[in-house]
Amino acid sequence: MIVGVTLASSLFGAAVSSLTPDGILTGIVAGAIIGSVLSSFGILTLGPWSEAMRRWPVSVVFLLRTLVYGLAFLIVPTLTSALIHGSSEPFRHPTRVVTGTTLALSFGFGFAINVALTVTRLLGSRTVASFITGRYHRPRLEHRIVLFIDLIGSTKLAETLGDALFHGFLNQVF
Repeated sequence: MIVGVTLASSLFGAAVSSLTPDGILTGIVAGAIIGSVLSSFGILTLGPWSEAMRRWPVSVVFLLRTLVYGLAFLIVPTLTSALIHGSSEPFRHPTRVVTGTTLALSFGFGFAINVALTVTRLLGSRTVASFITGRYHRPRLEHRIVLFIDLIGSTKLAETLGDALFHGFLNQVF
């Protein structure tokens, strides 16, 4: 995931760099850094931090991601330009590196990815993939096996454990 996003961001950085006087090298390197930082952040939000973030409202997670994206879009190109050109000029004139147009394009790109991640979080990756590939618009015949099981004492157990624990118990049984 990191490699794919980094490559895509590098290409995006190369395309956007034509709108700034800073050069294509800065765009490619800044895009690569932004891509690797944001994809690593995405992996953290899907991995180690996912359980904590799952309890947060979707709007809070969306705003947090937007804030991280925005900081990356503002800071990384300026730092990259300063490192590549070996001067502090980008810090004195940051709009030379991050123009209004490049910032708007970056936020549009980031917003689209952020919406995709949020929808995937809400619906699940399989459902989103099925929707994108058109599976719901082209019905197909599938053979399925249905299993009915009667667990002795399950009603009493469900009342004792509660909905969430009983659902977990049923998952273990299956």
